[in-house]
Amino acid sequence: MSNTPLNLIRYLFILNVNSSLVWLPKWPSIELSFVLGNTIADQLPTTQARPWKKALAACNLYDRKLQSKKKKKENIPQSPWPIDAILFWYPVKRAYGQNERILLELKLVGQCADHGLFLEVILPAIENIGKVPNPRWHYTNCLWGHFDIQSVYTAKGRQWKPLVKDGRLDLRYKVNPSQWSQGLKFDMASSNAIDSLTWIAPFELKNIPPKIPSMSLIMEEIVQRMSSIILGKYATRDNFLEILESDVLLSWREAIEQASHIPLLRHDITRAPSDIPGQWIGSQTFATFIPTSIIPYLEFGSIFHIGKYTHYGCGNFVMI
Repeated sequence: MSNTPLNLIRYLFILNVNSSLVWLPKWPSIELSFVLGNTIADQLPTTQARPWKKALAACNLYDRKLQSKKKKKENIPQSPWPIDAILFWYPVKRAYGQNERILLELKLVGQCADHGLFLEVILPAIENIGKVPNPRWHYTNCLWGHFDIQSVYTAKGRQWKPLVKDGRLDLRYKVNPSQWSQGLKFDMASSNAIDSLTWIAPFELKNIPPKIPSMSLIMEEIVQRMSSIILGKYATRDNFLEILESDVLLSWREAIEQASHIPLLRHDITRAPSDIPGQWIGSQTFATFIPTSIIPYLEFGSIFHIGKYTHYGCGNFVMI
């Protein structure tokens, strides 16, 4: 794909519930974004806190009554943090008891893929919201103030390496923003015949999408995501294509041409609930196997998420 580095650090949290019952909201990333973002802003010095407080100002409607039934996705801010970060819960269930585990992934993207930022700012804030009940966002059986960080792992290719184990931080382990891709064979032909995508989180693609996105539209969204990561959030797909070397650009054009000839066979995509981010969720199967030239782009899209509301984990899929 591109010779320009696509930086990312992935952190997998295992949280241990330490109260008799916690009840997660329908889409926990919204609350986590609000609670964690405000905790970070409160802990930072005034100058550093200013961009956080400015970004979080759009979240004021979530203050106090986090569980209000009147919330609508139109009121959910797309970028409530001043950094590009993804909060992705591994959905299992909504009710958890004493000593049960909750899995959460935090992804720091692009220029924000900074391990120092994680160690100095984000990790202490997550510890804080687990241990210290705060009346500002407390409600009956909420998670906040009722969990410990059991472990934290960082991704190195397809492996997860321990960073925090049994509550103890390993400061000797060095984390860099390119290790996420080590061993991932983006430029190698896939040995598996793949013809389906399953959206494991709601998606809402930016280009005024139809209900069922074509492979061409998905590819366009992936390149738009690459562009925003490398060149900034206002950059366009064309801005990104202009910086590609000629051989990489040729490969892209061949892949997008092949994508235009992949018809949809069937789908079970349905509308997502009205009070969570994203429009649609489900799976789609194509009438032919996906060409190997397209697979590396899809691999990228599945890791970095695409479309709107990526901050809350939207736009994530797996290939089958």
